[in-house]
Amino acid sequence: MIVFLIGQELFIQNIIVAIITVSIAWKYYFEIIKEEETNLVAAFGNDYISYRNSTPSHIPYID
Repeated sequence: MIVFLIGQELFIQNIIVAIITVSIAWKYYFEIIKEEETNLVAAFGNDYISYRNSTPSHIPYID
């Protein structure tokens, strides 16, 4: 979704709107991650915590 928004704003060629749109989408994305991780910990417990500690969730290879 974030890649789509970046492409859309580059097509429109308005850098200010692009920065605002991507910032809002990025914040929303991280809120979804927090909520999903809470649900996964409740469902799978320590198995998910072990998986989460060994797997990046944001940008691949950067956590």
